[in-house]
Amino acid sequence: MNENLKQIKLEVKKYKNTLVIDFNKIVLLLGYKKDPDDYYWHFETFGPNTKTYLSSCVGKFIPLINTLNRKDYDRLYIWFNLNRTK
Repeated sequence: MNENLKQIKLEVKKYKNTLVIDFNKIVLLLGYKKDPDDYYWHFETFGPNTKTYLSSCVGKFIPLINTLNRKDYDRLYIWFNLNRTK
């Protein structure tokens, strides 16, 4: 296993099913996917058009679980789940 994949797996293990910031939106990290050319973060959005999407692992997300205090993170997580359409 190459070093990049090891790092990706560590990040997923640490933050899977938690809220993160991807570019300018708050999303849920579902895991990662790969194809012959690259590795991708697998995210889920929320709201009336809940969807999943892939974003290259070349980019980095910002985890919220250890950035916000626990009470604020929990409130945001509840709000996120209330607004999921799945």
